[in-house]
Amino acid sequence: MSIMAISQLNNAIKILSDCYDSYTCLTRDKFFPSWTNNILCTICALYPDFTYKAQEPLGIFKAHIANMWSLVAYPETGDFWLAINGFPAQYGGYVHFNLKELLQRS
Repeated sequence: MSIMAISQLNNAIKILSDCYDSYTCLTRDKFFPSWTNNILCTICALYPDFTYKAQEPLGIFKAHIANMWSLVAYPETGDFWLAINGFPAQYGGYVHFNLKELLQRS
């Protein structure tokens, strides 16, 4: 991977990890819940730890985590980096895969 591509990948991950709240014009700590409209404005949100009641079969649940996965992809090459190892996902690290190679295995 070229230096330019690595730089672009790092920029994409930085954007996906955004904690800037355009409503308050402040940047919150990455593990601080999103108490304002920034849940709708930033990419990396962490909801307040509230309990919600939904209709069955779901029932009672907590929506503390907003980002269960995050993905950066280069469609031309088949390369993609998937984050699913933490909550919010962006902070659990990104793992590289290549779709073209994965499809050749089957």
